[in-house]
Amino acid sequence: MDGFPPFSGDHPRCASCGHKGAHTDWHPGWPTVNIGEYLQRHCARCGFFWGERLAPADAPEPAARPTLQQRLARLFRATEGAR
Repeated sequence: MDGFPPFSGDHPRCASCGHKGAHTDWHPGWPTVNIGEYLQRHCARCGFFWGERLAPADAPEPAARPTLQQRLARLFRATEGAR
């Protein structure tokens, strides 16, 4: 393949500073040097760049974030149980 590390998920940890969170750009690759498409990560804190393979086709979809209404209902239930 191209030597890139595997896909690290939607919230990767920077190998340089340890910050969890990076910008991601898709790149089509460099056919002249036999590098296929890949993801380029860019740390939001220190600016470190690294490449990763694409997510596998059979990777599960990320869990949907709860809506505001769901979060408020959960908070209400938690405070009711504490009384």
